[in-house]
Amino acid sequence: MAIYFNGFETIPENRQMTDITSPATGKVLAKWAKAIEGDGEQILRIARDGFKKWSSMHLHERAKCLLKYADLLVSHSDEVALTECHDMGKLLSECQGETLGSAEITKGYVERAKHLYGEVISDLQPGTDKDIIFTRREPIGVFLCIIPFNFPVELFTHKVIPALIMGNSVIVKVPSENPLPLYKMTELLVEAGVPKEAITLIYADRTFVTEEIIKSDQIDGISLTGSTATGIDVLSNSAKQLHKTFMELGGNDALIVTEGANLEYAVDELIASRLLNAGQTCCATKRVLVHENIEKEFIRLLLEKIQGYKFGNPEDPNTRMGCVVSAKAAKQIIKQVELTVQQGATCICGGKLAADAYVEPTVLVNVTRNMDVAKDMEIFGPVIPIIRYHSIEEAVEIANQSVYGLEASIISDKPYEAIALAARLQAGTIVINGAGTYRHMDMPFGGYKQSGIGREGIMVTLEEFSQVKSYVLKRALDS
Repeated sequence: MAIYFNGFETIPENRQMTDITSPATGKVLAKWAKAIEGDGEQILRIARDGFKKWSSMHLHERAKCLLKYADLLVSHSDEVALTECHDMGKLLSECQGETLGSAEITKGYVERAKHLYGEVISDLQPGTDKDIIFTRREPIGVFLCIIPFNFPVELFTHKVIPALIMGNSVIVKVPSENPLPLYKMTELLVEAGVPKEAITLIYADRTFVTEEIIKSDQIDGISLTGSTATGIDVLSNSAKQLHKTFMELGGNDALIVTEGANLEYAVDELIASRLLNAGQTCCATKRVLVHENIEKEFIRLLLEKIQGYKFGNPEDPNTRMGCVVSAKAAKQIIKQVELTVQQGATCICGGKLAADAYVEPTVLVNVTRNMDVAKDMEIFGPVIPIIRYHSIEEAVEIANQSVYGLEASIISDKPYEAIALAARLQAGTIVINGAGTYRHMDMPFGGYKQSGIGREGIMVTLEEFSQVKSYVLKRALDS
């Protein structure tokens, strides 16, 4: 199997094949061919042809195709979910929820597109009283959609579907670690009636994507979910072409637990947030700020609940956490834990590899505000650093000292205090009386500071994937 040009199984001659392996078992799942130097011209030509073909279809025709795709995704949900489970080691139950949720997200974007109306401009300005001015939203062209490994099915949906419903074609840069579920989803899109030229999957390294796609004037926009470093690289290389660009980037999200909070509830929320997807969630709680008067009891409850936490086979319904995406990623997490301990923190739970790609749930205490993990070091794994604070003022300072601002959360027994506190936190989403990882399909999702540019969600994404054209009928009302 190979991702190449048009999303179909094509193995070019004389290409080196890359093994796609399961991080949970080490089993080779597929072999894929990478795009190489010189392939970009053909990829871009196909995408532009796809744009012409797909954008010429009426909205109701595009909607019919995508609604059929949503139904196909439901009927093939077990297959897609199992593929994702094998490909990245995520719990099968989480993969099932992600797949079925993506079908609903697809329907949401289609319904939103049906009611994304233009506007008629008033004749308030003198001299325009005889004119009719109205606006329409039109597609932009060819979009490069860069999909991360951690939620490939959902984030493919949040990018590819709104791009398509608005009439754009897409080039999808699949995650190198786990591309397989996106291949199946592309097959379903084509089966539903989307022209194969309108969705092009590429399996490629960063150099190829940068040099042959991002720097090209044959694409019109870029949607990215990934690290802040990747976002900066994309922006710098696309700047000369002034591509429409929006992106959701890294996060080091803080949870503030106030003195009077329900600690058992707070611990349950924290564990659910931090250990979801083995800690590989951009908006998960990654820094826990606990008032000094409740720290000891909070830690006791946390250890009570997290020790003996069952992790292992992601297909086992009794397993509560799977592995991370690769052995390389697991080693990086352990290095970050070791660095934090070297800086003065104490590891009281976990901190080791259980197997090649399995990281034990880890708790770090005695973490201070000057440590890397308390500021800008995002640990993309099941690690919980606990930072003691003395006052709300100090908690706000620590929470805001990061360059990131994706999602923050507060657990408090005082609702008015929590709302006032939320107003002071620099993040795109504030969850009150809950932990991170909160993302409603409709809400505008994105971050402050270096956590991104723009917003994603059914309420707003269609605007990102379209452009406004104003039509002027001069003297149309002249009698």
